[in-house]
Formats: sequence, structure tokens, C-alpha cells
Amino acid sequence: MRSIYLDNNATTVLDPEVLEVMVETSKHPWNASSVHRWGREAKCALKEARDTLAKTLGVSSDSLLFTSGGTESMNMLIKGLYPGSGKILTTRIEHACVEEALLATGQDKLVYVQATRGAPTLEAIEEAL
Repeated sequence: MRSIYLDNNATTVLDPEVLEVMVETSKHPWNASSVHRWGREAKCALKEARDTLAKTLGVSSDSLLFTSGGTESMNMLIKGLYPGSGKILTTRIEHACVEEALLATGQDKLVYVQATRGAPTLEAIEEAL
């Protein structure tokens, strides 16, 4: 039987080229915050990766922030940028960490927008506002 992986919300199968780079870099005792030779090498490799990604995305390299994963990213985004007042719109199809971070803001203005076919419609968003 042929298997089809559909849980990309949890993790995604790595591209072979990405895996190859990850395996290669894992062979080094790199810590970009260290001042020794390996630390400096790590810092250079990280800068190169950041610059390449920034160029690909069409943004400045200093606008990129690397995190350990999706949960940390969503927490930083929601808790760090939410102004503290106003209505918050979300859907029931978001990752659990999104709702948890939104509820942690202490606001009682959390509104769930109906998402059909994987995304809310513009009309549903307008109605919720």
C-alpha cells in the first residue's frame, strides 16, 4: 500500500539537500556565540545562511529571527507584538500553541472565525470584525 503523509502541521519531510547540510554541520562543535575558532566558523556559516535566506525572501538579513520551532515562533509573535487590547480573530484549525498564546494575553475578546476548505473567507473575517 502506498503511504501519503498529510501531517505537515506537525513536521515536514526534509528535502534531501537540506538533510545533507544538516548532517554535515552537525559534525562540528559549532556554537555561533563562542569566541573560539569553531564559534567563529559557526558565526560565519550562520551569517551566510541568513544572508542567503534574506536574499531569497527579498528582505534585509537583520529582519530575520531564528527560533527553535513553530511553538516558540508563535509565542514570540503573539505575546511580543499583541498590543494588549482589541478583538483577536483566530480559527479552530490553527495549531494548539496559537490558541494557548492568544489566551495567555488575558484578553476575553478571542473570536473564532469559521474556516471552510482550510481557510476563513474574507466575508467571515469581515463579519467577525
